[in-house]
Amino acid sequence: MATIAINAAVSYWVYTRHRGTRGRRWFVATLVLGILWMGFHLAHLLSADRTVEWIGSIVSGKVGILSVLTYVVFASRYSRADFHRRLEVRVLMGVAVGIV
Repeated sequence: MATIAINAAVSYWVYTRHRGTRGRRWFVATLVLGILWMGFHLAHLLSADRTVEWIGSIVSGKVGILSVLTYVVFASRYSRADFHRRLEVRVLMGVAVGIV
């Protein structure tokens, strides 16, 4: 629960205080996806219903990989390397989404 609150606070702070920073929106997206991941992971762990547990597990896995991918784009934009635009990086990202 503390992770959700911390991610929300940092997301708000970055979004409101760092308007001109490259990659700001991607970093906020990473944090928001982290909040969603934690919510679905908690549903998976704390649910007594097998269906909710199963759905929480699947969705948390997909949201988790999306969080990693948005962090890759953030790092690419923030560092001004823009490596996320390269074909091989895009293919690897697509494969990662497809596997999970």
